[in-house]
Amino acid sequence: MKHRQHSTPPTRRSAPIDPRRIPILLGLVLTSLIGAANAATLSVGPGETYTTIQAAINAATAGDTITVAAGTYAETVSIEKSITLTGPNASVQGGGARGAEAVVTGGFVLNGVTNVTIAGFSVTGPGGSGIGILIGNTTQTPGPISLTNNIVHEWNSAISLAGGTPPSGSNYWVSGVSMTGNLIANNNSGVGNTENATNLTVQNNIFNNCGLSLAGGSSTAAPVTGNTFTGLTSATRRYFSLAAGVSLAGGQTFANIVANNTFDKGAVANQATGSWYAQAVFGGIGGAVSAAVAGSTIDVLPGTYTDGAVTVNTANLTANSA
Repeated sequence: MKHRQHSTPPTRRSAPIDPRRIPILLGLVLTSLIGAANAATLSVGPGETYTTIQAAINAATAGDTITVAAGTYAETVSIEKSITLTGPNASVQGGGARGAEAVVTGGFVLNGVTNVTIAGFSVTGPGGSGIGILIGNTTQTPGPISLTNNIVHEWNSAISLAGGTPPSGSNYWVSGVSMTGNLIANNNSGVGNTENATNLTVQNNIFNNCGLSLAGGSSTAAPVTGNTFTGLTSATRRYFSLAAGVSLAGGQTFANIVANNTFDKGAVANQATGSWYAQAVFGGIGGAVSAAVAGSTIDVLPGTYTDGAVTVNTANLTANSA
């Protein structure tokens, strides 16, 4: 009887590492480790290394965190690098029970940046003039930018996305701005100049005595939802305005936005004319009546209205009480 011989497969050996590559591999590992280790935290405030926010930003490198103590900082803060700025109320919503504030009286200006967070500040204006947070002042700004748990008040425009013209080959001027948990109060405009801005997120903010405008070319990447609009005393001012050219992501509609946010009152012009916006929520019935297209419908939300007598000069309007 013949026995078959079973051969053992030859052992495969890994190709040896070229000794000339070892310094390169070690260099890559060390660069990664050093980069992570070099992310620093800089402190601003009385008795700290830095007494102004701008000085800390100038000293920081990309990826650093700057913590700012309570106090008043009379400066306009310019940000042109990737950093995280945290005030003493970074974890408390703008309308919550906050402690002593880091008050910035000159506002913030962001240009050309990615990966920036501003959280927990009171950005306090002079009362009706200037811009609290200006994004993309002179340079296209790709984001992401997070504005979280701030109070932005007493400005002409609380938050402006500059409304710049996209450079050749691009479809946006500002992108990736997320506004969450802020109190935006007593400004002529709450959030504006959103022309050519994309990927906006506006959630869980309080707009008090001001509003949100989405102008032509802007696109929201997440629902405009969970916001509270309150305090308008003029019938002709608007809580929310939407231009015809706006692309709303995720299947949103104007009606969805009205339903998914809270208004202390509001007259909803479902079809508006005579201005840049095509639909809007007004602070009073008279404002919606004046802007409405003939034959359209105005939905009047629950609330107390102090318009007085409302004059109707538009034909075939229908007013519905919600």
